Amino acid sequence: MVFLQQLACVCSLLAACTDSPGLDAASDAINVLADLTYCSVCACLQTQHRVELDVRDGRRAPLNPDGAAARRAAETAPPVVQAMAKEGRPAPHAGPAAVGGVPEHPWTSRAAPRG
Repeated sequence: MVFLQQLACVCSLLAACTDSPGLDAASDAINVLADLTYCSVCACLQTQHRVELDVRDGRRAPLNPDGAAARRAAETAPPVVQAMAKEGRPAPHAGPAAVGGVPEHPWTSRAAPRG
């Protein structure tokens, strides 16, 4: 996609320097092809993005029955709210398990310190 746009630009510059009508026509054809490629790729990307957002927000069922899309949606959720522990008191719990049943990350677990 970007390569076609760069090629069209190079052909256009060569056509301007050499006054060649063949290069000018080739530049126009490559530019149209680059625009068509861009429009078709962007439409597919936007459609895929919309489907993934709908699955994440619960407006659409996951596309595969094994639940991989639901796990991906949980992985791409916004980060959890964190709080700093004050000296002598444990940190308040606002981890992901409280928000949606997502397991806690290893660095937020409440395991007893070793050693």
